[in-house]
Amino acid sequence: LSTYITVVGVSLIILAKAYGWFATESVTILASLVDSLLDICVSIMNLLALHYALQPADHQHRFGHRKVEDIAVFSQAVFFILSGLCLIFTAVKRFFYPNDQILISGKLGVEILIFSIIITLIIVVFQYYVMNRSKSHIIEADSIHYITDFLTNLAAIIGIVIATYYQMPMFDSITAIAISIYIIFNAVKLFRRAFNNLMDHELAEDERQVIIEIIKSHDKINGFHDLKTRYAGTKPFIQFHLELDPNMTLKDAHVIAIEVEHKILDKIPNAEIIVHQDPDGVAEEVSY
Repeated sequence: LSTYITVVGVSLIILAKAYGWFATESVTILASLVDSLLDICVSIMNLLALHYALQPADHQHRFGHRKVEDIAVFSQAVFFILSGLCLIFTAVKRFFYPNDQILISGKLGVEILIFSIIITLIIVVFQYYVMNRSKSHIIEADSIHYITDFLTNLAAIIGIVIATYYQMPMFDSITAIAISIYIIFNAVKLFRRAFNNLMDHELAEDERQVIIEIIKSHDKINGFHDLKTRYAGTKPFIQFHLELDPNMTLKDAHVIAIEVEHKILDKIPNAEIIVHQDPDGVAEEVSY
């Protein structure tokens, strides 16, 4: 419900800013419009993430469908990096060739941005309510994103007010460039995360150290090798080989593997873990 309300709210903001851009020709509102388009893409991505999270792995996709998230994020990030660069080009051009239309209709632009701020605040308040009840990390991340969007709209208002009331149309371009840089900065972060996931990049080093310490803390494990980790969307995948007493029964080895798995899940929830048990002392080619 929270994600649906967020998408509806941002859709209203996009329509208002699109009208404001056509009416005022303000590049600040155009930059803010692109930022809102980024918002709704991220929200739709979260909606799809929640939807696919409920879908079990099937015969054709034994590891699930999480890679769709990374493909979507990757394509969106590329689009918004290019959009941000185009906005900077447009804003620089407008800086040297100002448009006096912003001086005439600046008040309308401010009113539209105030409307956007009100809708954004409603979204954030509702998300905090849902987050406190559901403890959802996806909702929490989305909420943080819209708080920064609230600050971006405030910056846009300041830019238009200065451009309009102080007769400085070039300041509209300066604010637009600042917002464009912010868009590119966030898009690059999304790009890096999606690219790393698609390339099966290892989990963060602190998460890997958590796994290593859990394995080493078990008194019946003689060693381990071939620890491999990756993310698919937001789902972690972990696999490793345990080196155990060769005289141990298969049942005891299984119990140890389950104990280690549960301890890892306590620290890294929702992970899919594959544990292979090896007899200690048997020569084996280790790939990593």
